Amino acid sequence: MKKKIEHEPQNEKELVETRGFIEKCMEMKDQNMAVFKEVGRHFELLDKYSYMYNYDDIDFYWFILVQPTAIQAAKAEGDRCVAEKNEEFSQRLDEEKSSFLKRIATFQQAFEKITEYKSYDMTGQFEQESHNLE
Repeated sequence: MKKKIEHEPQNEKELVETRGFIEKCMEMKDQNMAVFKEVGRHFELLDKYSYMYNYDDIDFYWFILVQPTAIQAAKAEGDRCVAEKNEEFSQRLDEEKSSFLKRIATFQQAFEKITEYKSYDMTGQFEQESHNLE
């Protein structure tokens, strides 16, 4: 979960996926915490009867207990990253929109000049202007 949250979106599709995952991650964390609490109760029961634990199991249990905190920190960072990327993608979209509108205006002006064609003598000029529209 932490890796998925910390992944930096490279495009709008990944941004939407990351945002959706971040929204679901707290619910998933709560489900995992319920499992971790159940495991903790089992450890307490085994403690009650002086069961000898494998040290790797104990280390793993404590590692798992700190993961929700790490996930919450990653979620906060992921929220910040998503907001930042959202702003970046919005700015890029605005720039592309502005550029597109400028190109459309240029094409429209050129088209208006071409529609003024009335004489065969103007063919060379209009041909050149039409060719430059690309």
